[in-house]
Amino acid sequence: MPNALTPSKGTILLLCGGFSVEHDISLNSARFIAKHIDKTEYGILVVIVRHDRQWVHVPYQAFLDGENQGELVYLRHHQGVTALMGEGICEPIHMVFPAIHGTGGEDGSIQGLLDYMNLPYVGNDVFASAACMDKIATKQILLANGLPVVPFIALSRWDTIPTHEQACRDLNSDILVIKPATSGSSVGISKILNELDYEEKIHTAFLYSNRILIESAITGAEVECAILGNACAMASGVGEIVIHNAYEIYSYDAKYHDPQENQARIHVTAVSIDGETQERVRAMALRAFHVMTCSGLARIDFFVTPDSIFINELNTMPGFTAISLYPQLWQKNGISPKTLIARLLHCAQERFDQNATLIHYYNEDGGTKKDLAPGALTC
Repeated sequence: MPNALTPSKGTILLLCGGFSVEHDISLNSARFIAKHIDKTEYGILVVIVRHDRQWVHVPYQAFLDGENQGELVYLRHHQGVTALMGEGICEPIHMVFPAIHGTGGEDGSIQGLLDYMNLPYVGNDVFASAACMDKIATKQILLANGLPVVPFIALSRWDTIPTHEQACRDLNSDILVIKPATSGSSVGISKILNELDYEEKIHTAFLYSNRILIESAITGAEVECAILGNACAMASGVGEIVIHNAYEIYSYDAKYHDPQENQARIHVTAVSIDGETQERVRAMALRAFHVMTCSGLARIDFFVTPDSIFINELNTMPGFTAISLYPQLWQKNGISPKTLIARLLHCAQERFDQNATLIHYYNEDGGTKKDLAPGALTC
């Protein structure tokens, strides 16, 4: 069998890759996660979702060694049991860790599939994933609940684009930020200092999403807070990203291709805001987490000025690389990567067990019943 380990709690399917621009980042996150899953309790099967959306199984050690090629596989659900199937593979799956960032992995798509397959999975459910992935929807929900967001104009590709002058006037800002509504890792984001490349950058953003935002540029501290848990979630300390590149944006290149921190420096403890403000950020992060009906984990990003705190966005599957702030923030709080992964797996099972108590079937006779009991798997 492909899973030579003898787990006591079953087998975890670690899904990674995906067809978004964040494919390679997902592989890095998955390798970090794979190293820190307790292999005395869980078996691990690694599946890479390729750019063509095919699934391939890569043996655990080969994956850690950098291998990205493998045998084609698929999920099969039969009589309450879901298994990973392929040539020479028939392995029941007990839980999924979908370490896929961006479109197709963080937007509710894969979560819907896993719900349909009746599998517990780490992270947020369909609604929270989809709502947080869409930056316009996020802002509208947060605003409706009295939480502050960066001022914005929402546009679809069929709307009339406001002039640069109109946008600056409506947002009360001479500097604008343009971003796709449903893209991650700062892909397609531009800071506009004047009207020379305003329309060009809008069209660039539309390459990544059918809806975009024009925001006022906030001059202040860029800080982040990690959340862990379900109903009784807790907030980490507050970290800070200090940008010092020419674009003054925490760009994709700065996040993932700048190990020497020449463009931005990551501080696990915020350096520009005082302790009282950090506590306000933590409280606001927890409230945003619950308002967006999140579960398991999220990283909440903020801008902080001397007068205001603005929620920028929620990331429902933040980066899990060795240099990513989410695991670093928890390590600063005394939670090791191994313990962090264990808690995320526990949160996934807790939510799944709670959902299993709900009534899902209705008889014409007026009776109700819960999920059917699992049957035997026939390979």
